[in-house]
Amino acid sequence: MLETSIISAGGWRLPQEQHAEKIARTVRHLALQPVWRTIKIQQPDLYKKIEQEYLTALEEGTDEAEARQRLHPDLADLLNQRLAYASDSDVVAYMRISVEEMKVLRQKDAMDSFLQHASGTAAQQDTSGANQYSPNALSEMG
Repeated sequence: MLETSIISAGGWRLPQEQHAEKIARTVRHLALQPVWRTIKIQQPDLYKKIEQEYLTALEEGTDEAEARQRLHPDLADLLNQRLAYASDSDVVAYMRISVEEMKVLRQKDAMDSFLQHASGTAAQQDTSGANQYSPNALSEMG
């Protein structure tokens, strides 16, 4: 699918320029988040690593949600490092959020599995001829 070019003050922009600008906007937005500013200050090497992984994913054409998903292992490691130093109330609040996220993921996985199984079953029936109807099927039913 061709990307449409948009007009800026300087004229037409190439799709590559639009993509690069979108990536830059996304990275700037991420950098404005308080947690990322903290990581950048306290652990600059980790920040650079995570930022590079994120940029690479975006440059490969991965959507933002999937690019963020790729960061989860590094973020889980960071969380495990810091969890021991967090207050009890912060740990409890984090665990509540984590449990809710797991419930949502479990529901999503169950729904995806159901849909995948249902579509696979339908495809098997279609190829076996079990779901083939005669042209007069509706009239034959009544």
